[in-house]
Amino acid sequence: RKHYPFHFKPLFLKNPVSACHRLRLDTDSRAGKGQERMRTVIAAIAWAASATATVAGGVLHVPEEVFGFGEQPNTVEVSHDFVLRNAGDAPLSIRDVRSGCGCTLAAVGASNIPPGGETCVMVRFKLAGRNGLQDKSVAVETDDPARPVAILRLRGIAYSEIGLAPAALLFGRVWRDGGKRTRRVELRTRPPVRFLGVDGDTNGALTVTWDRHVSEGTDRTVLEVALDPASLPKGPFSGTLEILADSTNAPRVKLPVTAVIVADD
Repeated sequence: RKHYPFHFKPLFLKNPVSACHRLRLDTDSRAGKGQERMRTVIAAIAWAASATATVAGGVLHVPEEVFGFGEQPNTVEVSHDFVLRNAGDAPLSIRDVRSGCGCTLAAVGASNIPPGGETCVMVRFKLAGRNGLQDKSVAVETDDPARPVAILRLRGIAYSEIGLAPAALLFGRVWRDGGKRTRRVELRTRPPVRFLGVDGDTNGALTVTWDRHVSEGTDRTVLEVALDPASLPKGPFSGTLEILADSTNAPRVKLPVTAVIVADD
């Protein structure tokens, strides 16, 4: 066999540590430049968003968001003017005004408010027939990006100057020859309103007596209504009694009375 001599010469990097170090430095340099470009882009986007928000509209300021009307009789209408101010450097637009129910009406004085200017939202709330705590709201929509909707509220207590329990007298079936039938009604008035008496045209079929009790904060009267069927024809009967009081808003309160007169003939 012939032997051929082979000579291997190993290949070594002259300075492997310095080569890796140069590679790492170059990579870090490229990453640093990319991060710097990203920070520049983010800053530009933030500036553009800020500039857009500034141009979009003014700044809404509402000095009084809740108006308390205290205690009011449920025969009146409560009204209040809410002030809207523009505290920004650009015009403020009122886009819409909406009330929470049909018993509350709202209207705005001006739909555009200049910087530093103001307008009013006029709100009216009808208390007719309501009792107890009342809380009604009105929504005001604007182009203020920080506060697109503001809620205005009316709060207070509605009460009846004159209250009847029950609100109507139902005698049901009454025999004409069975004698008088009676029902009781409790009447409550709130001072300074006072009960004055009872009126009504019922052809003498109804008579009313009462017993009055006055206590702190309440004037309570118990009415006893008697129905005499002997003078009434057979069939349905309906009449109305009027409760009289010295109230400016409700001087007369109606009390319906019904019955069915029964007879053999």
